[in-house]
Amino acid sequence: MMLKVNDYTAVHSSYLSSDRLYYYFKDVEVQSNNVSNVYENAILDYQPYLSRNLRKDDVSAMLKLHSIGQSETSIRIVLSKLADYYLQWQGNCFEVKPEMLSEWLELLTLTDSSWIISQAYIDLNEHYEFSAHEISHCIETYQCPFALPRMLGNREFADNHVHLGGHGYLGPSLLSFCLYGELPSEALVWPKKAEY
Repeated sequence: MMLKVNDYTAVHSSYLSSDRLYYYFKDVEVQSNNVSNVYENAILDYQPYLSRNLRKDDVSAMLKLHSIGQSETSIRIVLSKLADYYLQWQGNCFEVKPEMLSEWLELLTLTDSSWIISQAYIDLNEHYEFSAHEISHCIETYQCPFALPRMLGNREFADNHVHLGGHGYLGPSLLSFCLYGELPSEALVWPKKAEY
Protein backbone atom coordinates (compact mmCIF):
# COMPACT_ATOMS: atom_id res chain seq x y z
CA MET A 1 0.00 0.00 0.00
CA MET A 2 1.33 3.41 -0.95
CA LEU A 3 1.21 6.36 1.42
CA LYS A 4 -1.24 9.05 0.33
CA VAL A 5 -0.68 12.74 1.04
CA ASN A 6 -2.97 15.75 1.36
CA ASP A 7 -3.30 18.59 -1.15
CA TYR A 8 -1.08 20.97 0.84
CA THR A 9 1.78 18.48 0.81
CA ALA A 10 1.32 17.59 -2.86
CA VAL A 11 1.28 21.22 -4.04
CA HIS A 12 4.36 22.26 -2.10
CA SER A 13 6.29 19.05 -2.82
CA SER A 14 5.62 19.36 -6.53
CA TYR A 15 6.94 22.93 -6.49
CA LEU A 16 10.12 21.90 -4.67
CA SER A 17 10.96 18.63 -6.38
CA SER A 18 9.21 18.40 -9.75
CA ASP A 19 11.45 17.32 -12.61
CA ARG A 20 9.00 18.97 -14.97
CA LEU A 21 9.50 22.39 -13.33
CA TYR A 22 13.25 21.91 -13.14
CA TYR A 23 13.60 21.25 -16.86
CA TYR A 24 11.15 24.00 -17.78
CA PHE A 25 12.98 26.70 -15.80
CA LYS A 26 16.42 25.36 -16.68
CA ASP A 27 15.97 26.89 -20.13
CA VAL A 28 16.92 30.59 -19.93
CA GLU A 29 14.46 31.63 -22.61
CA VAL A 30 11.26 30.58 -20.85
CA GLN A 31 7.94 31.10 -22.59
CA SER A 32 5.87 32.73 -19.82
CA ASN A 33 2.51 32.17 -21.54
CA ASN A 34 2.80 28.43 -20.90
CA VAL A 35 3.97 28.55 -17.27
CA SER A 36 0.55 27.99 -15.65
CA ASN A 37 0.14 24.74 -17.61
CA VAL A 38 3.57 23.60 -16.45
CA TYR A 39 2.66 24.19 -12.79
CA GLU A 40 -0.65 22.36 -13.25
CA ASN A 41 1.06 19.40 -14.90
CA ALA A 42 3.68 19.31 -12.16
CA ILE A 43 0.92 18.79 -9.59
CA LEU A 44 -0.81 16.23 -11.80
CA ASP A 45 2.49 14.30 -11.84
CA TYR A 46 1.91 13.78 -8.10
CA GLN A 47 -1.56 12.30 -8.72
CA PRO A 48 -0.50 8.80 -7.53
CA TYR A 49 0.27 10.25 -4.09
CA LEU A 50 -3.25 11.69 -3.68
CA SER A 51 -6.29 9.72 -2.57
CA ARG A 52 -8.53 11.10 -5.33
CA ASN A 53 -8.43 12.04 -8.98
CA LEU A 54 -7.79 15.70 -9.71
CA ARG A 55 -9.49 17.77 -12.38
CA LYS A 56 -7.81 20.76 -14.04
CA ASP A 57 -10.03 23.18 -12.09
CA ASP A 58 -9.03 21.43 -8.81
CA VAL A 59 -5.38 21.96 -9.66
CA SER A 60 -5.93 25.61 -10.62
CA ALA A 61 -7.72 26.22 -7.32
CA MET A 62 -4.91 24.51 -5.38
CA LEU A 63 -2.28 26.70 -7.06
CA LYS A 64 -4.28 29.84 -6.34
CA LEU A 65 -5.07 28.87 -2.73
CA HIS A 66 -1.42 28.19 -1.89
CA SER A 67 -0.01 31.06 -4.01
CA ILE A 68 2.17 28.72 -6.05
CA GLY A 69 3.21 29.79 -9.53
CA GLN A 70 2.75 33.50 -8.94
CA SER A 71 5.56 35.89 -9.80
CA GLU A 72 6.54 36.44 -6.14
CA THR A 73 6.78 32.70 -5.40
CA SER A 74 10.28 31.43 -4.69
CA ILE A 75 11.83 28.33 -3.19
CA ARG A 76 12.69 30.23 0.00
CA ILE A 77 9.11 31.47 0.37
CA VAL A 78 7.71 27.96 -0.08
CA LEU A 79 10.23 26.49 2.38
CA SER A 80 9.37 29.23 4.91
CA LYS A 81 5.66 28.48 4.53
CA LEU A 82 6.32 24.79 5.17
CA ALA A 83 8.49 25.58 8.20
CA ASP A 84 5.83 27.89 9.67
CA TYR A 85 3.07 25.38 9.00
CA TYR A 86 4.77 22.28 10.43
CA LEU A 87 7.54 23.34 12.82
CA GLN A 88 7.76 25.14 16.14
CA TRP A 89 10.81 26.58 17.87
CA GLN A 90 11.56 24.86 21.19
CA GLY A 91 14.18 27.32 22.41
CA ASN A 92 17.09 25.20 21.22
CA CYS A 93 15.77 23.30 18.17
CA PHE A 94 12.85 23.00 15.79
CA GLU A 95 10.35 20.20 16.32
CA VAL A 96 7.27 19.24 14.39
CA LYS A 97 4.05 20.50 15.96
CA PRO A 98 2.47 17.52 17.75
CA GLU A 99 -0.82 17.83 15.86
CA MET A 100 1.07 17.88 12.52
CA LEU A 101 3.24 14.78 13.05
CA SER A 102 1.33 12.50 10.67
CA GLU A 103 1.23 15.10 7.88
CA TRP A 104 4.92 15.95 8.47
CA LEU A 105 5.91 12.31 7.99
CA GLU A 106 3.88 12.22 4.78
CA LEU A 107 5.72 15.33 3.56
CA LEU A 108 9.08 13.72 4.32
CA THR A 109 8.30 10.89 1.91
CA LEU A 110 8.40 13.47 -0.91
CA THR A 111 10.66 16.27 0.35
CA ASP A 112 13.99 16.37 2.19
CA SER A 113 13.46 17.73 5.71
CA SER A 114 16.92 19.32 5.83
CA TRP A 115 15.84 22.02 3.37
CA ILE A 116 12.79 22.97 5.45
CA ILE A 117 14.69 22.93 8.74
CA SER A 118 17.53 24.95 7.16
CA GLN A 119 15.06 27.58 5.99
CA ALA A 120 13.55 27.71 9.49
CA TYR A 121 17.00 28.55 10.85
CA ILE A 122 17.51 31.19 8.16
CA ASP A 123 14.19 32.76 9.17
CA LEU A 124 15.25 32.60 12.82
CA ASN A 125 18.42 34.47 11.93
CA GLU A 126 16.67 37.08 9.79
CA HIS A 127 13.63 37.77 11.99
CA TYR A 128 14.99 37.21 15.49
CA GLU A 129 18.68 38.12 15.04
CA PHE A 130 20.11 34.79 16.14
CA SER A 131 23.83 34.69 15.44
CA ALA A 132 25.44 32.07 13.24
CA HIS A 133 27.28 30.75 16.30
CA GLU A 134 24.01 30.29 18.25
CA ILE A 135 22.37 28.57 15.30
CA SER A 136 25.29 26.22 14.63
CA HIS A 137 25.37 25.28 18.34
CA CYS A 138 21.64 24.48 18.31
CA ILE A 139 21.95 22.40 15.13
CA GLU A 140 25.00 20.45 16.29
CA THR A 141 23.77 19.83 19.81
CA TYR A 142 19.98 19.57 19.72
CA GLN A 143 18.48 19.45 16.22
CA CYS A 144 16.95 16.16 15.07
CA PRO A 145 17.46 15.82 11.28
CA PHE A 146 13.74 15.04 10.90
CA ALA A 147 12.51 17.59 13.50
CA LEU A 148 11.00 14.78 15.55
CA PRO A 149 10.49 15.38 19.27
CA ARG A 150 13.32 14.22 21.49
CA MET A 151 12.55 11.28 23.72
CA LEU A 152 13.17 12.02 27.37
CA GLY A 153 15.41 9.64 29.26
CA ASN A 154 17.61 8.77 26.24
CA ARG A 155 15.77 5.52 25.65
CA GLU A 156 16.53 3.74 22.39
CA PHE A 157 13.64 2.85 20.11
CA ALA A 158 12.94 1.77 16.55
CA ASP A 159 10.86 4.26 14.61
CA ASN A 160 9.99 1.87 11.72
CA HIS A 161 9.90 4.67 9.14
CA VAL A 162 11.60 3.62 5.93
CA HIS A 163 11.07 6.87 4.02
CA LEU A 164 12.09 9.56 6.51
CA GLY A 165 14.14 12.34 4.94
CA GLY A 166 12.62 12.05 1.50
CA HIS A 167 14.72 9.07 0.43
CA GLY A 168 14.99 7.01 3.61
CA TYR A 169 18.66 7.78 4.10
CA LEU A 170 20.46 9.79 6.76
CA GLY A 171 23.94 9.75 5.19
CA PRO A 172 25.44 12.51 3.06
CA SER A 173 22.73 14.88 1.88
CA LEU A 174 22.87 17.51 -0.83
CA LEU A 175 23.77 20.01 1.90
CA SER A 176 26.72 17.84 2.94
CA PHE A 177 28.03 17.81 -0.62
CA CYS A 178 27.51 21.56 -1.13
CA LEU A 179 28.68 22.89 2.23
CA TYR A 180 31.28 20.40 3.40
CA GLY A 181 32.58 18.80 0.21
CA GLU A 182 31.66 15.30 1.38
CA LEU A 183 31.88 12.51 -1.15
CA PRO A 184 29.82 9.32 -1.09
CA SER A 185 31.67 6.11 -0.37
CA GLU A 186 32.23 3.63 -3.18
CA ALA A 187 29.91 1.13 -1.49
CA LEU A 188 26.96 3.55 -1.33
CA VAL A 189 23.91 2.45 -3.29
CA TRP A 190 21.39 5.28 -3.61
CA PRO A 191 17.78 4.20 -3.04
CA LYS A 192 15.42 4.42 -5.99
CA LYS A 193 12.35 6.66 -5.86
CA ALA A 194 9.43 5.74 -8.08
CA GLU A 195 8.74 8.14 -10.95
CA TYR A 196 5.26 8.69 -12.34
